Amino acid sequence: MATKIVVQAEYQEYSFKGLYDRYFSLKDPAGRQGRYIVDNVLTNDGSATLHALASHMHKVPTKDCHILASYNMQLEEKQDSCFSWVADCFVGCYAIWDDEANDDKNYSWLSGTLPLMDPFAVGHYPNEVEPRHKDRYQKCHSPENWQRLGELREKYDPDSVFHHYLTQSEAIGGLG
Repeated sequence: MATKIVVQAEYQEYSFKGLYDRYFSLKDPAGRQGRYIVDNVLTNDGSATLHALASHMHKVPTKDCHILASYNMQLEEKQDSCFSWVADCFVGCYAIWDDEANDDKNYSWLSGTLPLMDPFAVGHYPNEVEPRHKDRYQKCHSPENWQRLGELREKYDPDSVFHHYLTQSEAIGGLG
């Protein structure tokens, strides 16, 4: 692991406007309209996950590739929610680049992070998974909640009118 960090932001109050201005608006170079892919784990062993990723970070294809780790998340199970995982830490790997010609290089680099993070995974956060791996969305939910999503979709959208990340077989309850 590195002996120094670039930015340390512990125990600071943030507003949504402040977060947007800092990380997603065009006011900040890192918030530019580039090409992004990301994948993540929810884990109870964030330190081991970061250690597993350390050597892979020496191979980043662009200067903007990074890891985001959020500890002490204090997640709780919610009744009547499909969000399935309770974990202490979120670890996300981000690839960010500008030129379409570099797509394959960045997808390949991110694909190399998945086998390093997955052994520590309790689950995954569904808004930041790499969709080119067909089972990633399913791993964002417990088997029971995945089944429930399929049943709800079958009941309320039997004609597949609305866009979704479930394949047709997954939407009708297939878990394989």
